[in-house]
Amino acid sequence: MNSADTESGRSNANRGLPPLTCACGRCGRLLAYEDRLMLAELTVCDACSDAFSLCVDCNAWTLLTELEAENSCSACRQAALPIQAYAYKPEPVFFGTGSKLFLGLELELNLEERSCDLPTLAGACLQILPYCYAKKDRSIRYGFELVSHPATLNYHRTAWAQALPAWNRIRQTHRFCCAGQTGIHVHLSKAFFSAAELAKLVYFCNQPTNRDFLAAIGQRPLGHWSRSEAGGIKQALSGEYDRYRVLNCNPAATVELRLFNGSERWEDILKNLEFADAIGHWIKQPDCRPGCDYRHFLAWLLGNPQPSGGYACLSDFIRQHIDLL
Repeated sequence: MNSADTESGRSNANRGLPPLTCACGRCGRLLAYEDRLMLAELTVCDACSDAFSLCVDCNAWTLLTELEAENSCSACRQAALPIQAYAYKPEPVFFGTGSKLFLGLELELNLEERSCDLPTLAGACLQILPYCYAKKDRSIRYGFELVSHPATLNYHRTAWAQALPAWNRIRQTHRFCCAGQTGIHVHLSKAFFSAAELAKLVYFCNQPTNRDFLAAIGQRPLGHWSRSEAGGIKQALSGEYDRYRVLNCNPAATVELRLFNGSERWEDILKNLEFADAIGHWIKQPDCRPGCDYRHFLAWLLGNPQPSGGYACLSDFIRQHIDLL
């Protein structure tokens, strides 16, 4: 009970005014303001309070008609499902220290045949990668999207290194067909960049001389789902472009790299995460100016032992595929 409300009621009584009242949000009956109960963000009377109970999972007051599955509310039941709806977007939890650049992984997993029980498979993936969640995606024929909470590159590495034996067993048991049919998207935290740095990143991803390089890194041609087109940087940063670009700037808190081919192989996933982290850090270098093409990036990545050592998988991939550039 709010003491100020009580004192206000007493003051009215002392002045000879009628006491403050309010209406029950369920039955409409008037009751003294100081006798009200607040349940599930609703003002109710004592009689109507019997229609509410506590959810055993979140301890929130909930209408009895909404409580199922051993007194669990609908929100908790939804959160407990292995595969969430397409629109599911939980509050982000940030994992890892040592870097201000956080990466969010979106891994589209498509299966070759429908004999697999998808909730069981999703549950197995989330058990070994607990910083991720699974959701439906309209572009996936039969499967789901495995989405990570934002994490530093080193946290992603450590989490997947621990999960890799079990992940490879899942790959051996289930027939994935991701390459050519799905994509891998990596989100970079916008707060890591200044406005000028974001503009340089947009310019880099849409510069014609960089398109073959981006296609080689992504291991697929740039196309409908990840276009690289010359255009206004201002429009891209203001969210006026559609999201199907190599770099999608529309999300409020992130920019999204969409160039990567789908894959369930850890080597490909790690290469993509390393590229996102590397390009994010290179854009912030003083000698990186608008108009710099991929050769400046390669000189920085391969010529300086420190970044090259930090991005070993990416560096090895580039050395093996340099003839494609």
